[in-house]
Amino acid sequence: MVFINFGSGFNSFDKSSKMVLIKRKGLFKDIDVNINFDEIKSVKLDISEGFNPRRRIGLVLKGRRKILPLSSAGDLKPLLEVEEEGARLAKFLSVNLEGIK
Repeated sequence: MVFINFGSGFNSFDKSSKMVLIKRKGLFKDIDVNINFDEIKSVKLDISEGFNPRRRIGLVLKGRRKILPLSSAGDLKPLLEVEEEGARLAKFLSVNLEGIK
């Protein structure tokens, strides 16, 4: 039996080099994404309640519609914790926080 935790990894935010490193474990190779702080438009909270609840934090990049998820899909943290984590990240990156209503 072989167990591989696909999608696991980490996020690294380096203020001195102004770079974000997102590492994930893929099927055949690891995925590394490097993003400069200047490319980040905002931090977005993706919150959906109901039958299939979702509470994720993502990065919205300038000039692109893609949202880069930072939190894992199966992780359902309390709403207050997700909001505080998103607010801290937005303040650290000096960008706006989206998704709070």
